[in-house]
Amino acid sequence: CSRSMSGPGQKTFKILCRADEGYCVTVRGGDDGDAAVVMAAADPDDEYQHWYKDMRRSTRVKDEEGYPAFALVNKATGLAIKHSLGQSHPVDLVPYEYDPAVMDLSVLWTQSRDVGDGFRCIRMVSNIYLNFDAFEGEPEVRDGTVVGLWEWNEGGNQCWKILPWGTQAEADGDDDQYGGYHGGQDQETTRYACSAAPAERSTASPRGTVPCAWFLLTPATTCSTG
Repeated sequence: CSRSMSGPGQKTFKILCRADEGYCVTVRGGDDGDAAVVMAAADPDDEYQHWYKDMRRSTRVKDEEGYPAFALVNKATGLAIKHSLGQSHPVDLVPYEYDPAVMDLSVLWTQSRDVGDGFRCIRMVSNIYLNFDAFEGEPEVRDGTVVGLWEWNEGGNQCWKILPWGTQAEADGDDDQYGGYHGGQDQETTRYACSAAPAERSTASPRGTVPCAWFLLTPATTCSTG
């Protein structure tokens, strides 16, 4: 059965980018399908800027570099950030409820290695070449700046931290120390297999590549490549 992430003492996170650490990712526009993911001046009292980091898939699903998957779920709306249609498109929002029997890769993300000062890329688990991008956020992020996906171009508007509220944005160290909600799941791992056939995988460019996410295989588990 599904277990809610909300509850007393449950940790929530802020998502900020290097282009302007005074702005955080938020939800605007309501809960009825018109909601959008945008940037807003940081406000710890605004629950639309609070995100749950659901790590319950993290030991079973990883990207092609081996980084664990997670979902980003808005505290105020219960909506999860979903992959966009592709480069230059805004990310989407969908209702979210964790179901261990259903694997929805479209709401799963990973963080890259450190790209400087503790910042990382946030990218699709199935295509690590498309990253969170605060559109036109270089050189300046503004209230309402739309968050979408773009190929890596080393811009400050593509470098992100996911930090618990109450943590200094400028804090030194690796933000991997800030885990999300694991739901008490077993953390053991064994080996992984790609969801795309090996011959179809590509690490060259997002154009023409087959999406690739990595699943935990146990002796009793098989993974279809379609």
